[in-house]
Amino acid sequence: MGSQPRFQSLQGGLVGCLRWMHPLEGAYTRTAKIALVNALDSRALGELLYGSRLLPNSFGPVHGRSFLYGAWAASRAQGGTGQSALPGFLSSLCGGWATVIASDARLRFCQSCADVGYQSALFQIDALSRCPLHGERLRDTCPHCDAPTPRYALTVEGFQSPMQCTACGGGYASAWDGTACFERWGGPLDVRPLQRLARRLQAWESLAVQWPTVSSWIDTPSPDAAGRQRVHVFQALGMLSGLAVLDHGQDSRVSQVKSSCVPCQRPPPRQRERVAIYKSIRRHIMRRLGLAGRGNRFTFSEVFYRQRVNEAVVPRRSSCPAPLHALVIWISRCEARPPAPLLQGLWPLAPDADEPRVRLRTPLLLWPIDVQVSDNVWGHFVWRSFLEDLWTARQWQAAVRPLGEPFDQADREAPEVKANRATFLELLTAWTPRLSPLMETFSSGLSHFTWEEGRGQRQLCLVWTRRFEGAWHDESGTAGPE
Repeated sequence: MGSQPRFQSLQGGLVGCLRWMHPLEGAYTRTAKIALVNALDSRALGELLYGSRLLPNSFGPVHGRSFLYGAWAASRAQGGTGQSALPGFLSSLCGGWATVIASDARLRFCQSCADVGYQSALFQIDALSRCPLHGERLRDTCPHCDAPTPRYALTVEGFQSPMQCTACGGGYASAWDGTACFERWGGPLDVRPLQRLARRLQAWESLAVQWPTVSSWIDTPSPDAAGRQRVHVFQALGMLSGLAVLDHGQDSRVSQVKSSCVPCQRPPPRQRERVAIYKSIRRHIMRRLGLAGRGNRFTFSEVFYRQRVNEAVVPRRSSCPAPLHALVIWISRCEARPPAPLLQGLWPLAPDADEPRVRLRTPLLLWPIDVQVSDNVWGHFVWRSFLEDLWTARQWQAAVRPLGEPFDQADREAPEVKANRATFLELLTAWTPRLSPLMETFSSGLSHFTWEEGRGQRQLCLVWTRRFEGAWHDESGTAGPE
């Protein structure tokens, strides 16, 4: 009898057993075990265990009954086992960072862990692609039919038959067959690798970080942009706290981030000095492009197309040099009133003495708005902005080159031409924010945050996605015009 679970009485006539709960086990499987033992459907489970009704729909990036963030359940959890589920929420380790480093779009699990009735909320962290305990790739599909798993939240779909596929009905592992498998809920023998990761997250919770642009930091327009963003945030926080990123299990397909940290300064920005820095960087770029001579002119309307609504700049020919495309985007993003010939069609790129008076856009001139930084740091941000626009231009060129010139074909009704034209418009829809100075004042590939260090000393960290751009590549983050 000593080896049998010792059941405990819960509020509402429920029973449970804390022996089924294991260190760093997620709230999903903790709740699933209570549901199976008490034969509760999802609606009764929400009301009896958490005192909350289920949501019929939740289309936000974080579900209203998510097991990542426990604010909705913390004040209402019923009884001993209800309270014991709260440590399974990821927010119990890292607070609000839970929803910007992890996703509840799908339940993610390790097959070997699930075989012993275990799943951790740490598995929902996007930067973690393999189980730290077994080295197995984390799954978010059914092992039987490959159907997607339900949301990592208290939902009707997920808890109609907990840890069983909503498509084929098969259990996600041997410990989950729709019954209370007490003898199989033994949990993993060693969770120390997860405990090391948990200590890192707890260190992040105490960081006095202000990161207002975290939600707009997107390295590339793609369906998985949100997941890549969460990986980048995880990496940036790891650098900030002085802790290495994951020892293993990180997806090699996701590019890493780079950063530079500088103390914030009180002196207000000096417009004349910053305009001079900007013009110096612009001359440097023009020389690299071979456009600095007085005689180098081109007709803007013959080379580029500017959308009327959002002013996105797109080359009319796929053969347009990507650096020239990037330069036009960058100048349009930086200057409040670009040289009149740029808008009229003819753009002279002359020596500095003959250049029109430059006026910078106010958001750029005052970047960052919340704190003051040195002109050197500001210039570094402006240079990195061009590198981001250069990367965008190259990605655009690579994407549209195979399409030929779908809008300049003699036979516009040919099936292949129509298909290429449709593909071009789809690409334009995805990339327009990166090509438009109105939609993105600054490139979304750049971000920054501030935090308190030591005795109230405030630091700024400029973070960006690591790019490889050949001769333009800035490996150290400090190369480029001074």
